[in-house]
Amino acid sequence: GYVVESVTNKGYRLLEEPELVTREAIETKLATKWAGRTLYCLEEVDSTNRAARELAEKGAPHGTLVVANRQNAGRGRRGRIWQMEPGTGIAMSLLLRPSLEPQKASKLTLVMGLAQAKALDRLFGLSAKIKWPNDLVIRGRKVSGTLTEMSAEMEEIHYVIIGTGINVNMTCFPEELKETATSLCEERGCRLSRAEIICACME
Repeated sequence: GYVVESVTNKGYRLLEEPELVTREAIETKLATKWAGRTLYCLEEVDSTNRAARELAEKGAPHGTLVVANRQNAGRGRRGRIWQMEPGTGIAMSLLLRPSLEPQKASKLTLVMGLAQAKALDRLFGLSAKIKWPNDLVIRGRKVSGTLTEMSAEMEEIHYVIIGTGINVNMTCFPEELKETATSLCEERGCRLSRAEIICACME
């Protein structure tokens, strides 16, 4: 996927890099203290939330991030299935072990929405708004959805998993979504780096 130009007696020049979501692509751009510092990059998964939950049960630390290049059975609200083809979007789940009362954990969905909105504004100048309770919209069309799950007792949170799907490089949508969904690629008119967006959201 790397495009290299060769000029006789002058050498080589890298013209284009592949748009990859790999451990290396994320780690070289990540500037956080804890978010995403423990990182799992999977080629394909049914659900990043399920993968993060398994890691949480095995003791994975606060800030663990699970990212997948393809997700085939992600879940949205009301049990809807959310699929993502390779190279088109972001499917990620962040594992938190917060010192919060369980009844306050739902606020973390809004925190993730705000983090995404700030990242998109800083990177691309896109004005995204939170649509209560868990969607992000640009010009009234959905670009991202978040599903937060929790393991807790009455007084204590064991862990919270914030799963997010972002439409990045999609250029077409199923007929039933054409009027209500958009992608960052459609809004900007070019393909964008998913690794860069992931890191900006984590920051």
